[in-house]
Amino acid sequence: MLSTITTPIFQIIQTPQWLPRVLRRFDNQTALLKDGTAVRLRQICSCDAKLICEIYTNMSANSRFLRFNTHLTDALCTEFAQQTAVQCEESGFGLLAYVLDDSREDGIRPLGFAYYVQHGDQLPEFAMSIVDNCQRLGLGKILLKQLLKRAKKASVTFLEAYVLPQNTGMRMLIQRVGRPFFYGEEGSYETYRIVV
Repeated sequence: MLSTITTPIFQIIQTPQWLPRVLRRFDNQTALLKDGTAVRLRQICSCDAKLICEIYTNMSANSRFLRFNTHLTDALCTEFAQQTAVQCEESGFGLLAYVLDDSREDGIRPLGFAYYVQHGDQLPEFAMSIVDNCQRLGLGKILLKQLLKRAKKASVTFLEAYVLPQNTGMRMLIQRVGRPFFYGEEGSYETYRIVV
């Protein structure tokens, strides 16, 4: 069971000069996790496939199964990461959560991301992935709330998610994010439509 999460304090921070210009469309923000970690958020672009893949590979086999309903190979992680990064830029919006890390060449260590994409006339679908050591620290709620704010600005009325019944973390997150939602079932998935 997830404990109550206090609302994080968001601050606008200066955009690092090394970020591609496309990323400046969403002001970088920072938020505190339950353990005191200061996490930064920025918009995902097509150049982020490597960071998304790193998130997937730093998830346990169980976490990846709950997210994708299949056991992912490294090759599939790379393929899904490339597709996700491109879709975020072309037909949706995504947020990357990271911390600064001077020991890395790129200067950042990715912790998770959330995004929504629209496929044709279907409702925009959202999903998120968080590395195991950052789960249950409030990052999912931070990402989902920011994603909902962005969707509202883009005149989106609903975001839809397909969730495995055993993915209790995602189910509880949706129920506790503070927005009305509709529940249904489709095959082996539970479907949630969150009112933006």
